[in-house]
Amino acid sequence: MIRKIILSFIFSFLVFIYSFAQAWYPVGAPIRSDYGILAEAVYNGELYAGGWFYSFGSVQTNNMARWNGTAWDSVGGGLTGGQNYVGALCVFNGKLYAAGAFFAAEGLPANNIAVWDGSHWDTVSTQGLENCGNGTGWADAMAVYNGKLYVAGAFCHAGGIPALNIACWNGTKWDSVSSGINDSVNTLAVYNGKLYAGGQFTRAGKTAVSNIACWDGTSWTAVGSGTNNPVFALQAYSGNLYVGGEFTVAGGVSASYIADWNGTTWSAVGAGISGGVGVDAFYVFNGMLYTGGTFSKSGSLKVNNIAAWNGTVWDTVSAEGINNTVDAFAVLDSALYAGGIFTVAGKANAVDIAVWGGTSLGVKEIQNSVGDVSLYPNPNKGLFTVICHSSPPVGGEESLPIIEIYTMLGEKVLTETLHAVQGYNLINFANNPAGIYLYRVTNGEGVTVGQGKIVVE
Repeated sequence: MIRKIILSFIFSFLVFIYSFAQAWYPVGAPIRSDYGILAEAVYNGELYAGGWFYSFGSVQTNNMARWNGTAWDSVGGGLTGGQNYVGALCVFNGKLYAAGAFFAAEGLPANNIAVWDGSHWDTVSTQGLENCGNGTGWADAMAVYNGKLYVAGAFCHAGGIPALNIACWNGTKWDSVSSGINDSVNTLAVYNGKLYAGGQFTRAGKTAVSNIACWDGTSWTAVGSGTNNPVFALQAYSGNLYVGGEFTVAGGVSASYIADWNGTTWSAVGAGISGGVGVDAFYVFNGMLYTGGTFSKSGSLKVNNIAAWNGTVWDTVSAEGINNTVDAFAVLDSALYAGGIFTVAGKANAVDIAVWGGTSLGVKEIQNSVGDVSLYPNPNKGLFTVICHSSPPVGGEESLPIIEIYTMLGEKVLTETLHAVQGYNLINFANNPAGIYLYRVTNGEGVTVGQGKIVVE
């Protein structure tokens, strides 16, 4: 009987922990931006975000910031000037490359691309990526292929050599990619040993194409008959190349905003995505293809700017989705971060970046403000503060809220009354071993008003 009670208790706690984690959470101090976040990457165990923004809380960032799981920090002096944004991030040869539309990296002339070694910014050749003489030029895509960093966007020179909208960097010098691509490139991805480029163009090298092309290291080829409108996202998933953008036809097949290519033929992806403008970003997480952009539906399913494809059907990412455009994804500590230009993710007020924990929140600073209870810091060393936001009870000691803490096996290890209702209760848990614990706060009537997990380091 005792074993059954313990198993039942564990099951009920797993249920509430699962439902607790299956939600969106804000990420640290709020951002101040002109647009928001356009690119994300993980480097040296931290999440790097690039875009068009100025600060997170009191931290000045200049279009680049990094999140260590607890707080935001600047990335040197950031990247500034020109059109003033970072559009792509990529790790290559142990360093983080940032590309976009900017002139300077910590005061160094950078021309739309710079490299970060974990401590300092540096240029990528003296000339970087240069415009075509009309005052505009930028880079929006990067990928590593055959030991080189490929960079693409809208430019005419790389390191002083002619390179039309795409170039490659071997760590020392720039090289062109055939005769380039005749209009802007938005995205790059590697699939089946080849490099694919998507954008809004009609020729790659000497080959006629339609918004998407394939590079095998020697020459460009068409990808079937391509798409009828621009491509903004590419991702290899489950044996196919997934293509997202503003199109409605791919390879002659009706495909709303998204299609897949198996190396030979095009196919629609379920009911596709519709409403809004199109698909801007992909990421594979927990075996599913997460899709972001500006859209509202998949068939009759309301998805609101973010959706998940499991290879067979589409699903929502929280019932509410995200209230505006999603442009970028990355995963840090087993949690999915979505960036873009928005103010609400799920039910959380989260400006331009939010974290989705899946079945395990995974972030180092667990966002425990659940129901009427806040608990911080989390993780901690055994000392933490609990705030119960409920109104002060009417009655004596027996009407005060209580916190209970359990091991993952359901053993109760602490019961304490929260005397400071609507105030700060310091809990000393330091005599317990490090690990993950579950907590529950009940009011004077025994009703649960907050619950979650605590990480003791």
